[in-house]
Parts: sequence; structure tokens; C-alpha cells
Amino acid sequence: MKTALYVTDGSVDSALLLRHWLTEQHATACRLTVVLPYETEPGERLHKDALRPAKAAAESRLQTWSAMLGDVGLHRRATQTLFASPEHALTIHLLMFHYDYWLVDDNQQMVSLAGVLTRTATQAVWLPGVFADVQAGRSAGVSPCLQP
Repeated sequence: MKTALYVTDGSVDSALLLRHWLTEQHATACRLTVVLPYETEPGERLHKDALRPAKAAAESRLQTWSAMLGDVGLHRRATQTLFASPEHALTIHLLMFHYDYWLVDDNQQMVSLAGVLTRTATQAVWLPGVFADVQAGRSAGVSPCLQP
């Protein structure tokens, strides 16, 4: 089974992009890990009184976001929150865990993490490009998780 990583900002747009991609992957199962990074306010001291509410808010936001995905069919999904910036969360996951695919919806992240990506066997999949092809009526071709 192929594995994929998606780091979300918890927005509705990101849920719609991922739901569309998962719908396109209906023929083959893919194990998906979704990470929602969170941080405290800038300048706030790292203390349990500051971290607990931030973590609780992130977990609630991730649960709401995950509900927007609906039923993902054959795909297994694991979700987690991580106290880190989005870039650090991606770096941690890409270097510590094996993923076949990194699902990307932000071109800036793709550019900033190109060096990390070259040190792994992970292939980047550009979600808006897949979505734009379908919206324009063009065939998106074989999606990466469908390849053997």
C-alpha cells in the first residue's frame, strides 16, 4: 500500500483539494497521514498554560477539518497535531518517516523544501494542478497512488 503525507493549514480549501484527490484515487487504497501544525502566539512563553489551549484548539480544528473530508473510501487516514511551524512539521515527517508521496498545495513550500525532498525517496504531488486539470475538463492522467 502506498503512503502519502499531507500537512494542512486547516482551511476549507485544503479539505476540498484533498477530498477531490482522494476521490480520484478510488481504485487503489493509499495510507494517508494528515498533520496540522500549530504554534503559540509570537513572544508567548513556552509553558503548559499556553500550550494546552493551543493544542486543544488545534485538535478541535483538525477534527472539524477531517469531518469536511467525509468518507475517504479505501484510504486509511491518520491525523495528528504537531507543535511546529508548517515547514518544520514537513521536514520532521519527511526525514523521520517513509512516505511514497507528499501532497502539496502550496508552491512556496515546494520551493523551500526542495533540499529536504532530495534526501528522501518521497515524490511530490501537486494537488491544485490535479484539481485544475479536472476543472478544465482535461484528463488528469494516472494519479501517483494508482501507479504500482
